[in-house]
Amino acid sequence: MTFTISEKNYEYEVLLKIFNDWKFCNTSIELSNNLDMTNTELQRLQCEMLNENKVIIPNITQIPIIDYNVFKLADSVSKYGVLHFLGQQKIEFAHYIVIIDENEGIELGRFDMLSNKIFMGKIIKLFPFPIIKYIIFHELLHILDFNHGNMFDSIMARYPNKHNIELYLIDFMIYYKTHYIVKFKQKYYFRIKKKQD
Repeated sequence: MTFTISEKNYEYEVLLKIFNDWKFCNTSIELSNNLDMTNTELQRLQCEMLNENKVIIPNITQIPIIDYNVFKLADSVSKYGVLHFLGQQKIEFAHYIVIIDENEGIELGRFDMLSNKIFMGKIIKLFPFPIIKYIIFHELLHILDFNHGNMFDSIMARYPNKHNIELYLIDFMIYYKTHYIVKFKQKYYFRIKKKQD
């Protein structure tokens, strides 16, 4: 079960409140955000990230061929290469700020097979560009490997500055779970409510 939180007329206010609360929560992480980030900037970050990390992007021989990716790999990747293939994926912000699932996990991004797009939750606007690039890279790899298999994990392990990036995300998760997740009738909800007009 998932619970979607989003209303365009209060999105900025909600994200700003989360960020400000986090900043004053005695965190040891130096925080910065991109609350005004647009789809255009998100797509620019995708291009930058691919260029910066093309050395660690796998070639076709490193990718296990399975039912999930066989048609994509046989056509696009064999013709143009993995780097070009990943660069063609459409990436944009989803309509939601955050989705919380039954295990209290926060969905930062999602690859949608039907539309061949990656949708990023607007919660990532709370993060600096290096963190957002890491999340983009993670979602792009899911195009090649749906699960967190050996290939997926081995590539992510080579991502530059991975340890510090994950410390940043862990810091956010600890803060967020402590202050914003509420359990009600076995379902998890986001504590901030939309203002009444």
